[in-house]
Amino acid sequence: MSNSAISGAMTRNRFDELMMCVHIDNEHLPPNDRMAKVRPLFNALNQRFLEEYPHSETQLAIDESWSRTMADILPNNSSAVSFGFKVWSINTPLGYCIQQEPYQGSGVLDSQFGLGGSVVVKLTDCLPPAAGKYTLYFHNFFTGLHLLQVLSEKNIQATGTVRDNRVDNCPLISVDKLKKAHCGSYDYRLDSTSGVMETRWNDNSVVTMASNCHGIAPLGTAKRWSWSERKFLDIPQPYVIDRYNRSMGGVDRTDQNISSTYRISIRSKKWWWALFAYLLDVAMQNAWIVYRYSAAATRRPLDQLDFRHDVCMVYYKRYGVDRATVGRPLGRPKAIGDRVLADICTDGINHFPESSGTQCRCGVCGLKTRRICRKCDIGLHQECFASFHL
Repeated sequence: MSNSAISGAMTRNRFDELMMCVHIDNEHLPPNDRMAKVRPLFNALNQRFLEEYPHSETQLAIDESWSRTMADILPNNSSAVSFGFKVWSINTPLGYCIQQEPYQGSGVLDSQFGLGGSVVVKLTDCLPPAAGKYTLYFHNFFTGLHLLQVLSEKNIQATGTVRDNRVDNCPLISVDKLKKAHCGSYDYRLDSTSGVMETRWNDNSVVTMASNCHGIAPLGTAKRWSWSERKFLDIPQPYVIDRYNRSMGGVDRTDQNISSTYRISIRSKKWWWALFAYLLDVAMQNAWIVYRYSAAATRRPLDQLDFRHDVCMVYYKRYGVDRATVGRPLGRPKAIGDRVLADICTDGINHFPESSGTQCRCGVCGLKTRRICRKCDIGLHQECFASFHL
């Protein structure tokens, strides 16, 4: 089971020492915040996520995500994650996480919205101004007609499924009656005062939608299997259903990107470790999505595994020590390609010459010099500096 890339980078004892030093301060914790130990990390990453947020994405999804604990291997038929911490999240369709808020119980809420509506209001208050209107999508735990009215006043569009007991006496066809109609039947009502439309559609089961921006037109089609005719049929589908199905999946995409394949699986008895490791995974997948938006992705497309490998290699080559060469160095120094990645040399960011305390060899001409590149840590003469970074 040995992996030379891991064993050559760090010994087991060194890793254990580093893990023992991972600690979160217990002093000056607010008594009314159950997540006070990890709150600074949430705040720091949320601020960074907002700074790197691709503002061209205005179709956003709000849903819950889960950070797994060491007990999540136990069976539970009601959820994909058996045990863990629930985290409210607002994401782009590709899975970029913009803001996250850990769940602390139903006591932290606004009485006029309830728990679900309070989460939506808190997450949207942090959104930066966009070129166009934001359009939010969420499921029936969050949706309420009063919430949609408040979002309309904030110039935010929103669409979500609605529970049958939250339609506020809207005169839609009853669920039992619509079930007996043919597949694809629908009914809708528009509140002219608030501009909120409620739509009820008979699919494999009856679904009710509420939206302050989408209606039934233009009417589309959906392919469904007919048991009576033994073939697929095209049935009518309201536009609001189509938009919801296309856009309501950003949080699920994040969970998929940090699934058990790449998730940090180191166990710990500290309760906050699950959230700590989860946030690192989210930060890594956000960095990968930002890379996919960049021009570098067109020249060198990377899947998430290769991207994570490159990030690890950058830190390893920048700060690591080759265990095979510990002690007095023998022979010639490492080649330039082994000391710094080509992508770092040519990225054109924060490359500045500075004085070195000792003599070293220039990475271009090989002669002695006392100047280095601050970022690459490679010896360079002043006249060789520009050619090295091309």
